[in-house]
Amino acid sequence: DINKKDWMIVFVFGLVFGSILGGFISLILNINVVKGLFSGLIFGFFIFLYSYLLITFSNKKLLPIISEKYWAVISLIMSFFAGFFGSFTAFTITKTFKFIDLQFNLVSLISLNIMTGFLTMLIGNLLYFIVNSKKVEEELNRLNTELKLKALEYQINPHFLFNSLNVISELVHINPEIAEKAMIKLSQFLRTIIEEKSVITLQEELKLLKNFIFIEKLRFPEIDVEFKIEKNTLGYSVPKMSIQLLVEN
Repeated sequence: DINKKDWMIVFVFGLVFGSILGGFISLILNINVVKGLFSGLIFGFFIFLYSYLLITFSNKKLLPIISEKYWAVISLIMSFFAGFFGSFTAFTITKTFKFIDLQFNLVSLISLNIMTGFLTMLIGNLLYFIVNSKKVEEELNRLNTELKLKALEYQINPHFLFNSLNVISELVHINPEIAEKAMIKLSQFLRTIIEEKSVITLQEELKLLKNFIFIEKLRFPEIDVEFKIEKNTLGYSVPKMSIQLLVEN
């Protein structure tokens, strides 16, 4: 799961790392530093481009059809080939347009591309841990929020449930038809409560709320609730029972 922001981090990292490496190599070889920096940018760009293409292909096409225990190996292989093909393409372009004049025989060129592939594989593994640690933190924060919402739900349910059952038990003798309707509303209310989702749409929350109000009006007939809801807000996500708690208070 790599979003656009993650890829942007990889892109910037590739350009910065490539330009620094190109400038460093140009100083060692005593060639124009500006050309070295620019050539490094080209290397960084094409390594990123191949990384994006190969990793995206791997994540969408390969990993879903193979066992999860091979995912790390496949991803490392793709990172290696991103460095190998990226550096080979970048070297070809820099040589074609004569940004820098480096002469390598085929064996030396392949060896350099292989070394770059291993370097990209190591960097890719490092970036994975950085990105993954951020996602783990986000997931922990999300779970923490859900647990707090669950605790709120469990705190509210018994109080409301006992009062509702007492009212319905009295209505069974006084008005069986209303008692039956109240029992249906209560069951719908409880069914929504026990669902795993802690965040629901505003429309679902309002449905829950109307069932709650129907039951409460059996106890307090003088209470009336008026709804003024803009239709374009019904799809918004809200914590379950957040509006119900407001109305109850």
